[in-house]
Amino acid sequence: MPTRAGLLTPRGQVVPNLDLAERRRLIRGQRVPLRAPRLRARRRLRVVSILRALGACLGLGALGILAWQAGRFFVTDARFAVADVRVAGTERLSPELIRAAAALEGRNLFTLDLARARALVEAVPAIERAALTRHWPNRISIVVKEREPFALVNAGRLYWVDGEGVVLGAQPRAVAPPGPVLSGVEPERMTEGGAGLSSDRLAQGLAFLRELHRSHAALGAVLSEVDVSHASGPVLYTLDGTEVRLGNEAWEERLQRLAALLENLTATGESVASIDLRFQDLIVLRPRGGLNRKVER
Repeated sequence: MPTRAGLLTPRGQVVPNLDLAERRRLIRGQRVPLRAPRLRARRRLRVVSILRALGACLGLGALGILAWQAGRFFVTDARFAVADVRVAGTERLSPELIRAAAALEGRNLFTLDLARARALVEAVPAIERAALTRHWPNRISIVVKEREPFALVNAGRLYWVDGEGVVLGAQPRAVAPPGPVLSGVEPERMTEGGAGLSSDRLAQGLAFLRELHRSHAALGAVLSEVDVSHASGPVLYTLDGTEVRLGNEAWEERLQRLAALLENLTATGESVASIDLRFQDLIVLRPRGGLNRKVER
């Protein structure tokens, strides 16, 4: 029975040659689900990271606002304004003078510049150094070390100076000095706190007094004045008015000679107007109302 080709048997069909690598429309419309979970996971991680970063930014912003508010509170609240300034270490100065120099009353304890306040206190001539400490919420303590008076200087009026030559102030009333008074110092040098103005005379006088206290302190009890206005060296005056010339050098040895000589003069009852110790092996004495007498060593 005759049949039509290609209708009942596959072999009878005309099949075109197909490219096996070609993607047909049905295949092109399909999606391969193998990578979809990974992409979704990456998207979730990205979203989570963005949210975390945003949350961190918001948190930092909130902390910054809180910190600003807290800082504003601490620097403006009246509870942290200095209400009590306690001063310790004063002997000759009044605590009120130290408080006035520091100018701390009412200042905020957080914003207070302690270094500047310390400098203001140490600018007081009679203060050698100072230490300031905060005590919360509103107290400051100031501990000072006053300069020690070392010598009394006669420069038109009496002034106290310390061992470095800093003028501590005038002596308004008559006082029994603890040792010989320095004289011959330039009056313009004796401005309060005037350590910056140099004076060779004052420096020489202080150096002599240090040597006197170090090696022959007992002599200080019989000396009334040390005149430093002479180029040849300090001129000493004893309590009974005897003039003593020492020269500019070898003070320790010459003071030793002076101490021995004064002891001998006291023992013999001899009174002299002047003593010259500037020569190495010779002492020149001038008796009161008489001629000079030379005493060889």
